[in-house]
Amino acid sequence: MNNDISSSPGILPQLEATPPLPDRLLRSAEVMRRLGIRKTKFYAGIKAGTIPAPRRLTRRSVCWPESVIAALVEEIKQGRHVL
Repeated sequence: MNNDISSSPGILPQLEATPPLPDRLLRSAEVMRRLGIRKTKFYAGIKAGTIPAPRRLTRRSVCWPESVIAALVEEIKQGRHVL
């Protein structure tokens, strides 16, 4: 009989915790699609502060972290936020 724990049925070896994956960066078209709005309301929302400001990647490129947009969508679903 083998005394190796990893070969015993029903006992899983300890796995190392993997670090969380970094947020995906979403472009404006994807953010508008997830929020279900078009350009005019999107940019008016950014100006009014109801939509988070983008993060600048380069001089001509901006993005939004996926977690920020997911949290905004959840708040909208629960009625705590109106665009």
